[in-house]
Amino acid sequence: MNRRILPESCNHENTVYGLINYIKSLHKLADLAPQPMVIFPGHRLFYNNNFNLMDSLRGRAREIIRFHIERCRDILRIIGSKPTGLDEIAFQHFPASSLAGSGKLMARDEVMAHVEVMEKCGDVCWVGENRDRVQWSGSNNFLDVIGAYLQ
Repeated sequence: MNRRILPESCNHENTVYGLINYIKSLHKLADLAPQPMVIFPGHRLFYNNNFNLMDSLRGRAREIIRFHIERCRDILRIIGSKPTGLDEIAFQHFPASSLAGSGKLMARDEVMAHVEVMEKCGDVCWVGENRDRVQWSGSNNFLDVIGAYLQ
C-alpha cells in the first residue's frame, strides 16, 4: 500500500502487501474448506455475552471481496468527472466520526489502497501539477479484476 510515498528501494511490485494481495488471500481462504467449520473473527470475538462465530468462511470471504468492489464504486462516484484529492475522497466517503484523530490518516490510507488497484486497472490516473489528484478514466476494469476472485 502507498507505493507512491515509499523510498525507491521499497517501491516495487510484490506478493505480500496491498489490497489486491489481500483479496487474493480471501479467495484462497474461500476455497480452503467447503465442509462446515467454525471461524473465529479477528474483531469482536466475544460480543453481547456471546461468541461471535462465523459459520461460513467462504461466505464471509466473498462478502469482504464484494465490500471492496463497492468501495471502489463509491470512490469512482465521488471522483465523478472532476479530479479529486485523497483527503476529499476520504471526507466524502467516511462519516465524520470515523475521521477523528488518527481516523483521518487511516481513511486516507484505505482510499489510497483502492486507488492503487484502480490505477493498475486503468480506471484512474494521477493528475495535477503535483500529481496529487485522482481522475477517473471512465472505465470500470476493477470490476473484472476484483470480481474474478468471486468466481
